[in-house]
Amino acid sequence: MSDKLTEKDILILKTLNNIYIETNNPVGPTAIGLALGKDYFSASAYCTGSIKKLISLGKIIKDGRGTYKPNEFTRIEVDKNEFTN
Repeated sequence: MSDKLTEKDILILKTLNNIYIETNNPVGPTAIGLALGKDYFSASAYCTGSIKKLISLGKIIKDGRGTYKPNEFTRIEVDKNEFTN
Protein backbone atom coordinates (compact mmCIF):
# COMPACT_ATOMS: atom_id res chain seq x y z
CA MET A 1 0.00 0.00 0.00
CA SER A 2 1.37 3.38 -1.02
CA ASP A 3 1.73 6.07 1.64
CA LYS A 4 0.74 8.74 -0.88
CA LEU A 5 -2.86 9.92 -0.70
CA THR A 6 -4.86 9.54 -3.90
CA GLU A 7 -7.65 11.88 -4.98
CA LYS A 8 -10.14 9.25 -3.78
CA ASP A 9 -8.44 9.07 -0.35
CA ILE A 10 -8.59 12.85 0.00
CA LEU A 11 -12.24 12.94 -1.10
CA ILE A 12 -13.16 10.29 1.47
CA LEU A 13 -11.16 12.09 4.17
CA LYS A 14 -12.86 15.42 3.41
CA THR A 15 -16.28 13.79 3.38
CA LEU A 16 -15.66 12.03 6.70
CA ASN A 17 -14.44 15.30 8.18
CA ASN A 18 -17.48 17.25 6.94
CA ILE A 19 -19.96 14.68 8.25
CA TYR A 20 -18.12 14.54 11.58
CA ILE A 21 -18.24 18.33 11.93
CA GLU A 22 -21.97 18.41 11.08
CA THR A 23 -22.99 15.59 13.43
CA ASN A 24 -20.20 15.61 16.04
CA ASN A 25 -20.38 11.81 15.89
CA PRO A 26 -18.02 9.20 14.43
CA VAL A 27 -18.93 8.19 10.88
CA GLY A 28 -19.33 4.78 9.26
CA PRO A 29 -18.15 3.94 5.75
CA THR A 30 -21.72 3.51 4.49
CA ALA A 31 -22.57 7.10 5.43
CA ILE A 32 -19.43 8.34 3.67
CA GLY A 33 -20.19 6.38 0.52
CA LEU A 34 -23.81 7.52 0.47
CA ALA A 35 -22.67 11.14 0.85
CA LEU A 36 -20.46 10.58 -2.20
CA GLY A 37 -23.42 9.41 -4.27
CA LYS A 38 -22.84 5.66 -4.10
CA ASP A 39 -25.82 3.34 -3.72
CA TYR A 40 -26.43 1.69 -0.36
CA PHE A 41 -25.11 -1.71 -1.45
CA SER A 42 -21.73 -0.44 -2.67
CA ALA A 43 -21.22 2.61 -0.42
CA SER A 44 -19.23 0.83 2.30
CA ALA A 45 -17.09 -1.20 -0.09
CA TYR A 46 -16.16 1.95 -2.01
CA CYS A 47 -14.55 3.43 1.13
CA THR A 48 -12.90 0.41 2.75
CA GLY A 49 -9.46 0.55 1.11
CA SER A 50 -9.07 4.28 1.65
CA ILE A 51 -10.22 4.02 5.27
CA LYS A 52 -7.60 1.34 5.97
CA LYS A 53 -4.91 3.54 4.42
CA LEU A 54 -6.05 6.64 6.31
CA ILE A 55 -5.94 4.70 9.61
CA SER A 56 -2.44 3.39 8.87
CA LEU A 57 -1.26 6.94 8.10
CA GLY A 58 -2.81 8.27 11.30
CA LYS A 59 -5.23 10.58 9.48
CA ILE A 60 -8.33 9.04 11.07
CA ILE A 61 -9.06 7.13 14.25
CA LYS A 62 -11.27 4.07 14.60
CA ASP A 63 -13.86 4.92 17.22
CA GLY A 64 -16.01 1.99 18.17
CA ARG A 65 -17.39 -0.69 15.92
CA GLY A 66 -17.06 0.41 12.32
CA THR A 67 -17.05 4.15 12.91
CA TYR A 68 -14.25 6.63 12.38
CA LYS A 69 -13.34 10.21 13.10
CA PRO A 70 -10.55 12.52 11.93
CA ASN A 71 -7.81 13.31 14.39
CA GLU A 72 -7.26 16.96 15.41
CA PHE A 73 -4.34 17.52 13.02
CA THR A 74 -6.29 16.07 10.10
CA ARG A 75 -9.16 18.49 10.71
CA ILE A 76 -6.70 21.37 10.39
CA GLU A 77 -5.30 19.88 7.15
CA VAL A 78 -8.80 19.58 5.70
CA ASP A 79 -9.74 23.11 6.72
CA LYS A 80 -6.64 24.52 5.03
CA ASN A 81 -6.91 22.05 2.12
CA GLU A 82 -3.29 21.01 2.74
CA PHE A 83 -2.39 17.35 2.99
CA THR A 84 0.88 15.84 4.08
CA ASN A 85 1.82 12.42 2.75
